[in-house]
Amino acid sequence: MLRTWESVERDRASADFPFHIRGKTFNVSQFGKQTSCLRIHRLPGIMNNDILQKYSTFETVTKVGFEKQGNYENGMRCVFMQVSMAEKLDIPHLL
Repeated sequence: MLRTWESVERDRASADFPFHIRGKTFNVSQFGKQTSCLRIHRLPGIMNNDILQKYSTFETVTKVGFEKQGNYENGMRCVFMQVSMAEKLDIPHLL
């Protein structure tokens, strides 16, 4: 356990995140927040992932990318973000 978020940010440069130990993946997040994936369906393939990150109403978007099945992208996008439980409840199920 690290005492401050600054120590995580400092150590992040020297380590590979997320951690992979014995075939399992572990993410690092602030206490009280968790990494959540918002899955977005039916976007045109030519739409750039940067647009999703730029216009997101959530300030803590960490990564945007295509969801994969094996080695192939299935066309669905995932917006990864750090959210608290209260923020997670505010994410709409459908738009």
